[in-house]
Amino acid sequence: MKNGLIKFAKGMFAIFTIQLFLVTLSFVVQSCSKDEVFKNNAVIEAKNNFLNSAKTGISNLNGIQVSSKNNSTFAKATSYNEDYATISVYSSPESDFTDFQTLDKVNSFEELMKVDGTELEVKYIDGSISDNISDSQELIKSYSISIESAKQSLQPTLVEAKNYLRSKGLTDYDIQNLLTADADGPAMSESDLIPAVLQLIAEEQNQNSVASINFSNVFIQSTHASQIGECAGDALGISAIAAVVNEGLYTSAGKALLKKAIRKVASRALGWIGAAIFTYEFGNCMNWW
Repeated sequence: MKNGLIKFAKGMFAIFTIQLFLVTLSFVVQSCSKDEVFKNNAVIEAKNNFLNSAKTGISNLNGIQVSSKNNSTFAKATSYNEDYATISVYSSPESDFTDFQTLDKVNSFEELMKVDGTELEVKYIDGSISDNISDSQELIKSYSISIESAKQSLQPTLVEAKNYLRSKGLTDYDIQNLLTADADGPAMSESDLIPAVLQLIAEEQNQNSVASINFSNVFIQSTHASQIGECAGDALGISAIAAVVNEGLYTSAGKALLKKAIRKVASRALGWIGAAIFTYEFGNCMNWW
């Protein structure tokens, strides 16, 4: 009788232990799920805040005055002024540009962005120049633009770019380290974070666009991936950005890949003016605004 009671007690204790384990496991799973939902919501909110800020930035950029450097009065005032950069207009390799009348009427950033069949090169007073023009392309016209005006227009977008990176698990130290000098090159501008985050969001949306594997969704994903490549091009590090997303932005490998991608972006989307041009063109190409 005593042995039976002992066995019964042990059995009840075993059942209680199993139930306690299942309850604890359920609580842990629910807590993890809630944490995951919270993190996902934080990322979505940070992404939306960034894109909305970029849209506002574009609206502000559109009104910035650009003046032809052929205008002798304006050229004299800005040619040695560090507050101004030069945007040079080149014909696209595949185009035979003839719309010179439109260029002569350009007075604002928005009007310059809307001129078809051209590519824009950015140059600063210190001699730094964007790496996107080939020797075969013809210089058509050059304009001066205020760096400070572009910076003020995009400053809130930079804040949201950093917030987005934080939502993905990066610390302020990580973000600062992304821009520091290393064996691959000198320190980079904070403005370079803006085009990098634009590409990150585009690539993440691309990879999340396929909910299940079927022919229709694979085709959609392939089409969208082609759109990202068309809008940014591998010259701006889109393949490196894809590698960052695949690796995980919060990992050491992901951070190292992101830094390489930003350096590649920086060679084309140079400084605040380059970031302004890239934000306008990339977002427009991706149908974000």
